[in-house]
Amino acid sequence: MNVLFIMNEDPFFKPVLLEHIIKSRPNDKFAIAVHPKTAKKNSKKKLSKIYNSLYFFGIKGIIILGTKFILFKVFEQLGIKNPFDGRDVYSLKKGVAKKFFLPVFLTKNVNDPEFLERLRREFSPDVIISSSSQIWGKELLNLPNICCINRHSALLPKYRGLEPVFWAMINEENEIGVTIHKMCYKIDGGEIIEQQSIPINNDDTIFSLYQKAFCIAPYLIVKALETLEAGRINFPPIDTKSGSYFSSPSIKDIIRFRKLGKHFI
Repeated sequence: MNVLFIMNEDPFFKPVLLEHIIKSRPNDKFAIAVHPKTAKKNSKKKLSKIYNSLYFFGIKGIIILGTKFILFKVFEQLGIKNPFDGRDVYSLKKGVAKKFFLPVFLTKNVNDPEFLERLRREFSPDVIISSSSQIWGKELLNLPNICCINRHSALLPKYRGLEPVFWAMINEENEIGVTIHKMCYKIDGGEIIEQQSIPINNDDTIFSLYQKAFCIAPYLIVKALETLEAGRINFPPIDTKSGSYFSSPSIKDIIRFRKLGKHFI
């Protein structure tokens, strides 16, 4: 199969996710499309995002993540393995694509007609795998020969939308999960292909739970690809009416999160 990843850059989780999938499917042809988190953002929205991030991560979290980010950049520049976990890929473009000699498609907007036409002409994907923050239009959703699938860090239909791990923790759930589902015109809608729960421990943080989610996600995605390749395409639909949907946390939500003794990292 021709498998295309459409994602925004992330040094912490996505490079290892892609590496595992690629190694598990040696007969597939892969490509990566990389985009910014949002298609457009004015200066006021950028300042608001920075302001909210300071509240969300906290000074400690920003320092820890910033240090990790710098170390990853240094390791990538030197071409060495991470001495802590053994990984040797730290980005999508310079890491995964370079290691596995994959074609890379860059775009500011995943729905841009020229970008979509280039995908058809140069790659013709059978399946598109999303771990993307941009909303996909009908043309992109209909582009692959089989379907588009998404990885979501929740047990859909619960916690559709943004920051599912944050909302699960603030609502004091006992578990989160990972859902691999076919994509449709509704956000986090479609049909469930694979799903697995993850217990929340007392010492878990948002970061540790995302680490757990991204550890099991590649195995679920590989199983989903095997299912699609075998032609099994009838799956239970996500009942969006009975689930829940959340947007980005407000400052009040973040303050309440911290008052509950929860932590980002």
